[in-house]
Amino acid sequence: MLSREFLRENASELLAEMPERYAGSGIERFVELDLARRAGVTRLEEKRRRRNELTAVRGKPEPEVVLEMKALKEEIRALEEETERAEAELGEVETGIPNAPQSTVSPSRSARSGRNAMSCLPSSGTAPKPSTWAPVRAFNAFAPGE
Repeated sequence: MLSREFLRENASELLAEMPERYAGSGIERFVELDLARRAGVTRLEEKRRRRNELTAVRGKPEPEVVLEMKALKEEIRALEEETERAEAELGEVETGIPNAPQSTVSPSRSARSGRNAMSCLPSSGTAPKPSTWAPVRAFNAFAPGE
């Protein structure tokens, strides 16, 4: 599986260089979900930072601060659930994206011609013929007395 960072940085290049491999893989959806998830995580961290600032004050907090902390608690809980859902959906989309071939691998002849690589196989739907190969009796090269 490709790393999220690699997909994030190279999605357009993958689609441009290998459209037959990545056209229907969901890489576009991955980029959208990843951006939304990252924005949600940023909002969540900002709310947590504000909550930490409010709890760092010594002494009895003002009533307005208590109300703000309660509101932050609910917002944080909602953002955490949203982030978990986005993470799960992102993981599902991510599993459908194929790996990129190594740079040393050249495209196959069938891929360059636009044909399916499996088109050389018979499409009659019949099973392959059974093998007629049978094992031969063991040959003992070191038989005594020969």
